Amino acid sequence: AGILSAHHFPPALVGPVTVVTSLMDMSIGVLIAIRRTAAFGLFAGIVASLGYMAGSAILTPDLWIEPLGALVKTGPAIVLMLVALLMLDNR
Repeated sequence: AGILSAHHFPPALVGPVTVVTSLMDMSIGVLIAIRRTAAFGLFAGIVASLGYMAGSAILTPDLWIEPLGALVKTGPAIVLMLVALLMLDNR
């Protein structure tokens, strides 16, 4: 919420966007934790991560230059989700 507010996101949308994206992230985590829905959760995690990367490139491009920032670790997280998705049937 602080990042959105600092980057001139409409104040009326900061709260709802923060809540919705937080609930989405938690839901994706639960989907990944359950074997039966893990594949869907991993795919949803990849899509959400790509969406976050695209949205942040537009709204907060300055966050990309932080060496240990949230956006820098998104790429490796996507790769890990792809690997887990590919290995899911083998375990």
